[in-house]
Amino acid sequence: MKIQSLALVGLISLSVVSCKRADDLLDIEADPGSAKMVAETTKAYDDALTMAEEATIQYLDDSTFTEYAIGNCVVITFDATNTQITFDLGTSGCVGLDGRERKGKIIVDYDGVPREPGSSLNITLDDYSVDGYSISGTLTYNAINYNTDGNLEFSYMVENGVYTEPDGDEITLTCNRTVTWTAGAGSENLYDDIFETTGSFAGSVDGEVYSGTTTSPVVFKSACWADGIYYPVSGELNLDFPDNISRAINYGVGACDKDIVITIGKKDYPYTLP
Repeated sequence: MKIQSLALVGLISLSVVSCKRADDLLDIEADPGSAKMVAETTKAYDDALTMAEEATIQYLDDSTFTEYAIGNCVVITFDATNTQITFDLGTSGCVGLDGRERKGKIIVDYDGVPREPGSSLNITLDDYSVDGYSISGTLTYNAINYNTDGNLEFSYMVENGVYTEPDGDEITLTCNRTVTWTAGAGSENLYDDIFETTGSFAGSVDGEVYSGTTTSPVVFKSACWADGIYYPVSGELNLDFPDNISRAINYGVGACDKDIVITIGKKDYPYTLP
């Protein structure tokens, strides 16, 4: 009996220590800076994709269209033989609907009609920057087919992504996500669409590796675009770094804004994306 009692005391002690360590982990002070930089990076590539797809659809629909969201000063070169469109924002900058200044070129190689099953967009960013943030790499956006709910699904990939902040901090990104068009598909209106994205991504922040996954679908509403807001409205990402401390990025509950909340343990760090 005495031996059993001592064993029970030992187990209780270990349990208390274990719980204390878990509480300590939840209360840990961690710098949210790396998570902020990853959030900025994923947003930058989502933005480039959105701008490229929107501009491609508008140009193919009407080559005389001028009110491009990426900026009215964009110069467009169309190569019908190679089905390529170059959107040149120049070296002095072109201010878009969202008030941000973009420079460089977005080169789109397209196949088929965008947003139709089997179509694809291959996007190359050439000396491209937004408000002084340099963004390079290639993006692929393929319309696959309709899922069992009747919603069109896309595969979205980023390769060789390098996002460089004005102060020289560098974040790399590769991603492989699924985009599901959940609303607005039956309309001719570009601004009544809703897209949900899921999947994984990875990269490094100034050499420190990270990986991420979608824990709740990240939602985009094109209704926000009319106000120059090209940011997710809801959803959550989880990030893992070598310190084994998970960081969550939450995009809210549906509002058209630039605000996110980074959660580390029990602590929340509100942040407004650039």
